[in-house]
Amino acid sequence: MDNRIRDIEGNINYKQIRNAHKEDGSLRAGFRPQTDLCSGTNNEILSKEEEIKTRWKTYFQFLLTPQKRQIQATYINRGGTEEELQEEPPDTQVIEMAIQSMYNNKTPSIDNTLLQLYKKGGGLLLYTLVD
Repeated sequence: MDNRIRDIEGNINYKQIRNAHKEDGSLRAGFRPQTDLCSGTNNEILSKEEEIKTRWKTYFQFLLTPQKRQIQATYINRGGTEEELQEEPPDTQVIEMAIQSMYNNKTPSIDNTLLQLYKKGGGLLLYTLVD
């Protein structure tokens, strides 16, 4: 303990304030007990090292082995006709507002087109996007 205090004083004297605060914080933290317990498959508490190791082993084997899961596809019929399901294409004002609301200096899209090109492209590019 005395050696640690001398180390802190030495760090302060040599103007190594960061190291002094780090050691001071470790002194203030004090003793923190740690528990080496694990819950078993039936929620029992395991305390022996070998039991804990085997529990982790079985747990990871369960996670890493592929499980046969049944995937059920569900189809929801909303009763709408094709005409009702078709949406109106957006008009030029909606597209222009969407482009202007995007942030600059972002990575290019899939086709390597920068967003600034769309923003600065003007009306001709906007009408090309709409058609």
